[in-house]
Amino acid sequence: MGQPTLRKEVVSQTLQPFESLIRVVKTPKDEILIDSTKTIKGRGVYLAPSLEAIRQARKKRLLDKGLKIRIPNHIYDQLEIEVKEHW
Repeated sequence: MGQPTLRKEVVSQTLQPFESLIRVVKTPKDEILIDSTKTIKGRGVYLAPSLEAIRQARKKRLLDKGLKIRIPNHIYDQLEIEVKEHW
């Protein structure tokens, strides 16, 4: 078995295993989606599955910076629901 695939988490800026992070993606059509399958094509940023990480990302607008587009508040709300229900 090889090394796990690592991605940089946007809040802590640390490398973490790909499977343990939530991916938010901006598609080529500028749609913002939560990519639970981690297969949607587009620019992605990775976020730790914790409410605190989501709050920090919202406060500092880290997803906006990473995806180079304004992230609507409902995406952050969806992320909080995703964490509460699935992580």
